[in-house]
Amino acid sequence: MNLRDSIEIGVTRTPAAAVPAPRTALAAVTEPASGTVVTLADGGITSARLAPTSFAVPDDIRQATAHWSLEQVTAAASAFRAEAIRRRESQFVDVLRALFFVPPAEAPPVARVEFVTDGPFANGVFWDESRVYLHHEDGSVAPFEDSPDADEDDEYAALDEVFREMLTDIAADNPPQHGDRLVVDLATGEFERSGKWAQ
Repeated sequence: MNLRDSIEIGVTRTPAAAVPAPRTALAAVTEPASGTVVTLADGGITSARLAPTSFAVPDDIRQATAHWSLEQVTAAASAFRAEAIRRRESQFVDVLRALFFVPPAEAPPVARVEFVTDGPFANGVFWDESRVYLHHEDGSVAPFEDSPDADEDDEYAALDEVFREMLTDIAADNPPQHGDRLVVDLATGEFERSGKWAQ
């Protein structure tokens, strides 16, 4: 298994509604209807739906926001980035829950997943893809190891690929420093970047 990524220190994320069944494929995200009319009232958006195509062409964005101040454009860009990070982290928690699901009859459930840094490399520091620690509900901690038949499980391989890609993106969102540790709580969805855990 490979891995890479990070997140803001001490920030609690919104918990996901439910823990998926073992390795259940993530549901496809439904896109808002394109062409939705958005109206403004008292400076606020009254419709929650914006067509993604509205932001696909840079020239169209420039024209639509030509009357905005630099501060307003910056605030909007920050809001979009924050929403992208929020969604990525929420989906990443769902992937971890599915990927590290442990049948109750085999072992205590995994409560937290811990990542340590790899590098530094020429392009930065990442979360180590080869060292992942599973914190079980009974307090035990063990390094994660792929099962011998993992390569033959297509569903697992697909989850693993999504997992590695998202971990890399999370590191890009908020690059870790060498020696950082990232702990993801599977019950609350909280991401904590802090000091020593498993070792």
